[in-house]
Formats: sequence, structure tokens, C-alpha cells
Amino acid sequence: MGQFERTLIVADEGSSIHYVEGCTAPTYSTDSLHSAVVELIAHEGAHIRYSTIQNWSANVYNLVTKRGIAHKDATIEWIDGNIGSKLTMKYPAV
Repeated sequence: MGQFERTLIVADEGSSIHYVEGCTAPTYSTDSLHSAVVELIAHEGAHIRYSTIQNWSANVYNLVTKRGIAHKDATIEWIDGNIGSKLTMKYPAV
């Protein structure tokens, strides 16, 4: 079983957004994969707050790439909580 997701948040100039995300999965009889890409783009003077909590079962491989780009006078706040999983590997980039 596999789950592949992409989250793209673009905050226009001077805008503000707070995005809250929660992820979980039922327990399957075999190992499963969660592979995701999250991209946050804050244009000039924008503010993004990204909050995520993940509670995976013990047989989930959680492999995630997360990127953020903050342009002039922009702010990105990032809160990321991970509970559970067989293996979690995150690749953050700014």
C-alpha cells in the first residue's frame, strides 16, 4: 500500500495563511509507504504558518521532502510533529 501526496502553498504579496495538516493511516498487515512533497512559497511581505502532526502506525515508512522559499520581508513558520511510523526520513530545505 502506498500514499503519495503533494502540498503546494503560495502566499501572494502581503498575504497571510495558517495551514494545519494532520496525517494518519490504519494498520495494514504489510508494510506501507507514505511519500510526500510539501512546498511553501511566501512572496514579498507574505506570512505562512504551516503546522503538521503525523501519527503513523508502526508499519509505515514515512519519506518526505519539504521546501520553503521566503522572498523579501516574507516569513515562514514551520511546526512539524511526528509520532509513530516504522521509519521517518524528512528532507527539509530552505
